[in-house]
Amino acid sequence: MLLAYGKNLKIFLGKQEKRLLLFINKQTRKKSLNKIFLFITNFGSAQAIIGASLVMIFLGNDRWQVTGIEASLALILSHFLVVRIKQKVARPRPFWVMVNINPLGKLWRDYSFPSGHTASSTCLALITSLNFPGFRFLLFLIVGLVAVSRLYLGVHYPSDVFAGFLVGIFSSLLIHLLLYHIILFKLAAVL
Repeated sequence: MLLAYGKNLKIFLGKQEKRLLLFINKQTRKKSLNKIFLFITNFGSAQAIIGASLVMIFLGNDRWQVTGIEASLALILSHFLVVRIKQKVARPRPFWVMVNINPLGKLWRDYSFPSGHTASSTCLALITSLNFPGFRFLLFLIVGLVAVSRLYLGVHYPSDVFAGFLVGIFSSLLIHLLLYHIILFKLAAVL
């Protein structure tokens, strides 16, 4: 009985997820928003996140350099996790299987789950927020917009972006805590 309940719940959530995706992808679609979301989605791209990390490392003061190194390491970990999970889950992209999806922009050829754009933008936002809390609201607003852009463009399901968010949080916190303890250990050795 519990197994049947779980199966029914999965079917129900899958239908609700598709309804939400279709609403964002089709009902909110406006020509004026197309260029905005095509632009916003780039804030989660590997090029943008790596570029921002490198700017912090090479042009920032000590605190920004540490932030850039942390963000780079979190990005490497999250990318590894995203690729492995995509290979294991092998979830087709919405525009591959849903005829009523209206994809916009690059038509990705890798699997859908989890969203790499959401994971990478979450890494940069969380690491930066941990080191510079004053930027927290703006950075997570951008993460939210990147996540919505992935739905608007029809390249991810809502659970893909949620999973990407969780991968980004996990990667960032793990790297931040590991580096914090390494730095603390080295400081204790010096004192």
